[in-house]
Amino acid sequence: LQSIRLKFTAYDVDRNTKTSEIGSSLILLRDIKLLTNNIMDQRINTTSFLAQKKQEYGELLFGMSYLPTAQRMSFSIVKASNLRYEAVAPSVDVFFPYVRILHLGSNHKIIKKKKTTIKMGKRDPMFNETLNFEVPPSHLDSSTFVILINQKVNSIEMRELDSIAEDTFENIHEEERGSKDVCLGRICIGRRVNGLKERAHWVNVVQNPRKVFSTWQTLY
Repeated sequence: LQSIRLKFTAYDVDRNTKTSEIGSSLILLRDIKLLTNNIMDQRINTTSFLAQKKQEYGELLFGMSYLPTAQRMSFSIVKASNLRYEAVAPSVDVFFPYVRILHLGSNHKIIKKKKTTIKMGKRDPMFNETLNFEVPPSHLDSSTFVILINQKVNSIEMRELDSIAEDTFENIHEEERGSKDVCLGRICIGRRVNGLKERAHWVNVVQNPRKVFSTWQTLY
């Protein structure tokens, strides 16, 4: 028994994007002291840190600016690079990416969503589009923006996707697969997000109104 190893994996489930692995932890039963005392009928509590795991799906270059007087948060979507189209399309010829942005409030409900035009057959698509959201200054701290790269899928392409190895889709939420479009990767921007670079981007924008801050962010 003491030679057995248990692996615990934590997942983030988001019906608006996809299911992704947060991290995992491996516990050796021999390391739990109670087992050495042959006390097998008691509850065992232990603490273990999760090793974070992220799968990268490319990068997105975009700028952000905030105008307090207009109560407007602007996203200037410039271009994407090295998109892993093979995760959502059988070939680059049927890869039709676009950017979708979700504005979430304090209760994680969607307040507004907007999207760019669709690009055809491009692994490194150029967008050069601006998406604006109304955000009062009092709502900045509680706002989170989820930036998605989605693949536009029709019924014929969905059947082709189903022929790809099943493990290709292990990180894609079943509900997202069942919809007309598939999420390739996402970026979360806001004061409360976990990513240091993503949070720093947000802080720069909020603390320096009317200035545009542009950077490459990784899609997960």
